[in-house]
This record gives sequence, structure tokens and C-alpha cells, in this order.
Amino acid sequence: MARPKKPVDDKTERLKKYGALNPHPQKVVEKVFSDSGIEFFDPRDLVPFFSL
Repeated sequence: MARPKKPVDDKTERLKKYGALNPHPQKVVEKVFSDSGIEFFDPRDLVPFFSL
């Protein structure tokens, strides 16, 4: 028997489409990503990291 699909929102679909969906958002531990009042920081987004 197939599992029912989870409901997906538009942002999740766009992140998937552009290869920017974090496959493990539950592992993000930085507090700013868990603050629901700050929409800019989303644990579903892959964070670009540049090392100098």
C-alpha cells in the first residue's frame, strides 16, 4: 500500500525545483532558524556557504 503524500506548500515546491531544498531541516539547530517571527531564515532553505 502506498503512503499518502505529505501536503506541500508553494515554497517547498520552488526550493525543490531549484535544488535548494534542505533534505534534513530538522537538523538545523541555530536559534534564528527556529524563530517563527523571522521568516527570512527558513530551515528548509539550503544556506549558501562561502569559505575565504
